Amino acid sequence: MALGIALSELRRELRAEIYSSLSTAVGINAIDLQNALLERVQAQLWNEYVWPHLTYRINFTCAANSMTIEYDATMPFENVRSLWYNQTYQTGYQAVWRKLHYGFEDNINETLIAWPPMRWRNNAVVDVSQQLTQIGGEAQLWPIPVQDCPMRWLGQAPLNPLKADTDVCMIDSRAIVLTAAAELLGQQKSEVASLKGNMAQAYIRRLLGRSGANKRPVKPLGQGDAYLKVATPYIDYIPGP
Repeated sequence: MALGIALSELRRELRAEIYSSLSTAVGINAIDLQNALLERVQAQLWNEYVWPHLTYRINFTCAANSMTIEYDATMPFENVRSLWYNQTYQTGYQAVWRKLHYGFEDNINETLIAWPPMRWRNNAVVDVSQQLTQIGGEAQLWPIPVQDCPMRWLGQAPLNPLKADTDVCMIDSRAIVLTAAAELLGQQKSEVASLKGNMAQAYIRRLLGRSGANKRPVKPLGQGDAYLKVATPYIDYIPGP
């Protein structure tokens, strides 16, 4: 199974995993429940794991002397993994992206203007006139950048709807189906519920391994790339007289 599988096919695979009839004339009353479960499980898996294929970057420029910045509409705070700024050591050289640390205490000077920005935190925004909290919030920088600052949000792409039969999944379909099947079978007190749950967890681990870590070269602990490695005396060679 894979990405981009339609909800109607996900539902069919779910019925097979819970040993229900695959006939479209049977279990019509359960369709809405199964659709809602599959949608919720996809959202749950999206939230619980970092999916390499959904890595999402948004580049923008923070104006000089700006203490706060708004989140992009496609990347609210809960989607963000990190915030970066772009620094060029010398004009004409390749730019370098540097990660800002998250969080700072209230006992620092929040109005400090300097370069570069080093930390950020989330601030809730409340409309005092209506006494309502705004959904988005804002990010606060410290120190306040003294010059225009190219920045980057790094996070996870938002989920597409999974409601209509033609809507397609953005998380691996087998991971969704096995997880949903384990929940349904558990509710039915089936003896195979734990088996399906274990299958789902094992599959997700293998899936994330193939899509992330296994695409990077394996290096011995404490060593970099082979062509950069410095030989260690009495380990890699015996020094001469």
